Amino acid sequence: MSERITFLADANFKLAMLDALIRVRPTIEFFRSGDEGIDLHALPDPEVLALAGRLHCLLLTHDVHTMPYHFGTYLAEGHTSYGVIMIPQLTPIGQVVEPLLLIWEANTADEWINQIDRIPWK
Repeated sequence: MSERITFLADANFKLAMLDALIRVRPTIEFFRSGDEGIDLHALPDPEVLALAGRLHCLLLTHDVHTMPYHFGTYLAEGHTSYGVIMIPQLTPIGQVVEPLLLIWEANTADEWINQIDRIPWK
């Protein structure tokens, strides 16, 4: 049986987006910088991807310009990713909560292995 998705929010990910998601679905699971000894603030993208992999988390990031390159390199090196969702930082919260909720409710962690996508969807 596949596991439910757990999110890892990158260091600069807007907490207001996470707070809005939790208000709608308090049982959603995620890690963020500062949780359980996790410090993402000084980590470059490749190390953030590696940490998300070790934690089996789908990574939420605002790094829409740099992350696709690092994600491709990470996979090319033979690593496994539990997925990346890129969200431009200026995206209104209302355009983020519903898609993330849909991903969490309708998908399993296995379905996001080595996948990268962007919200809002185009």
